[in-house]
Amino acid sequence: VTRRYRIRRADGDERWVEEHYKIIRRSGHGGLAEFSAVFDITERKAMEERLVQNAATLRSLINAICESTLLIDTRGNILEINATAATRLQSTVAGLRGRSLWDVLPHELAATRRSRVAEVVQTLRPLRFEDRELGRDVLNSFFPMLTPKGEVKQVAMFGYDISQLKHIERELR
Repeated sequence: VTRRYRIRRADGDERWVEEHYKIIRRSGHGGLAEFSAVFDITERKAMEERLVQNAATLRSLINAICESTLLIDTRGNILEINATAATRLQSTVAGLRGRSLWDVLPHELAATRRSRVAEVVQTLRPLRFEDRELGRDVLNSFFPMLTPKGEVKQVAMFGYDISQLKHIERELR
């Protein structure tokens, strides 16, 4: 049996502990033996809480952006996506999270996005470019998310709809 709970030490400090408890039948001797080990997991619990908070902060930041924003892994799996991007892909956040971006984009757009992501992964550098996607002129920014070892594990993608700006530019010519 494993339990996690808080304790208050004599000095008033509150700690998280994990207790492992097991009853063992002693063969040959009859009877039972009890084994119990208690570990201080306060630091691990604090790290878990920071991870949960960081994930919530990331989701809040992504959802605060009124343009298409995604976080994918290097294989194109959608880790996070905001409502704007989901709507433009005619789906929902829940319906897209965990799916391959390459499977939900039109074939030609998926191919260009895949090559752009590969460029970011290979060069370890951000990439900005304009193109036309899903009937919109878009300024794209792809940013590599590096591990402490300097490897790209995720790519942040931001697409800013510049269709109105492009329309005004064409009219002024």
